[in-house]
Amino acid sequence: MKKFLSLSTIILILGILSTSCSTAQPQPTEQKQSPTSPPRTVFQPGDPTSLPPGSEISDLDFQAGVEAYKNKDFKKVQESMETVISRNPQLAPPYWYLGRVYFEMGEYDSALSQMEKALAIDPNYALAYADRGMTQLVLGNEGQGLADLQHALELDPSLAKVHHNLGAFYYNQSELNLALQEYDLAVQIDPMRSASWKSRAEVLHALGRPEDCIQSTTRAIDTDEQNWSAYALRGSCHVETGNYNQASADIHVAVKNDPNNIEMLSQACAIMTHTGSNDQAIEYCTKSIALEPDKYESIINRGVAYFNQENYQQALNDFSTALEFGEIPVAYSNRGNAHLKLFDYQDAVDDYKKSLALYPNGYVYYSMGFAYTQLHDYQSALSAFEQGDILEPERSSERYRLWGKAQAYDRLDQNDKALEHYTELIDHYQYTEAYYFRGRIYEEKSMNEEAIEDYQAFLDIAGQMPNDSYIQMLAYDLNNRIEELKK
Repeated sequence: MKKFLSLSTIILILGILSTSCSTAQPQPTEQKQSPTSPPRTVFQPGDPTSLPPGSEISDLDFQAGVEAYKNKDFKKVQESMETVISRNPQLAPPYWYLGRVYFEMGEYDSALSQMEKALAIDPNYALAYADRGMTQLVLGNEGQGLADLQHALELDPSLAKVHHNLGAFYYNQSELNLALQEYDLAVQIDPMRSASWKSRAEVLHALGRPEDCIQSTTRAIDTDEQNWSAYALRGSCHVETGNYNQASADIHVAVKNDPNNIEMLSQACAIMTHTGSNDQAIEYCTKSIALEPDKYESIINRGVAYFNQENYQQALNDFSTALEFGEIPVAYSNRGNAHLKLFDYQDAVDDYKKSLALYPNGYVYYSMGFAYTQLHDYQSALSAFEQGDILEPERSSERYRLWGKAQAYDRLDQNDKALEHYTELIDHYQYTEAYYFRGRIYEEKSMNEEAIEDYQAFLDIAGQMPNDSYIQMLAYDLNNRIEELKK
């Protein structure tokens, strides 16, 4: 599934790693720079380009602008760099800084212009190619943007941030293996790059590698203990491994420290729903929806939490609200489940059909089959069950699937097929009701000894389930029937 980074994420990953600036030197009236800097073609892992661009420039206004950039004081950066350019227009780094400021302010055409001025002075300015590339991508010029990023690495293969941004590009294109390769290079070059460890974990999560995702998010947190989004993602990965306690702990840390982050609240909503912490899920989902009312994923997850609380009407309302944003298969299938619980069986079937038209899957076919059984349309039920098995043959012997097929065959008087499925339920799951219904078929076939054996097994189990009204209803007067069969 194609994923898209928000603009704020793109801006975030453009930030460079920088150490503190050089000590201020006496300010000269002019400083010359070679028109072409040599490409950097040799580097060692762990040796990123870490000094701020232009660190060799001793102009005090320039150094003040660099410091302002570190502090995100973009107005000060603009003032300082324009002052430097007015005195010495042949220095490339001030244009790069101006380009970065314009990018951060969302003025992408101006950012592009400044990067091109920097490259006109220094055609081997790797960082200018890197940021011109990202600006091109934001402007929708993917071919030129990708070419610029790749050329930046040809000039300086130690630029970890370029590998990071190539990873983001490939991730957006659903080229997950290529994305992982780039993020691997980013953290190999700069092991302290927390954002790259976290983005690498996103790819691992999408590739279905939750254990590796946990390791990568842990590295992100180790290198930046305030990387709250890494906590949230690690929580999602812990869910995949079944470690719900750690998942809850991680997402609580994330939301506590960044309570108005919509994506984190959305993740918290999903994690708490998945772990069955329904009250907490509803709280997080509601906060997420309040901040972003069209966040239909949170609306659906809140509906699931309500469903788990047996508040089926409220669940149905949420699923219906989500469908106002478009044709969403899971919203249709979940609303079908709510209709089923509310005894609106035809409405359930209708929603299941809409879901299946958009995204066929075995689970929904089985749900529709159970709705058909409530409508006493056993042939349609059996057809739905069979379609579910075609799509997911590896799940055809799961307990609820065997039960659905056994009941449909039974009601259609296909006794041999029903007997086969009841026997499989007993052999694999010791399924209580299967003893009763297999016994009834044996009784109809005049196989009294087998019927008595199954009825007695059913009664033995029913005696341990005094509060199950359905089981007790089936057990009623069964002892008398056993005595009749013994005669």
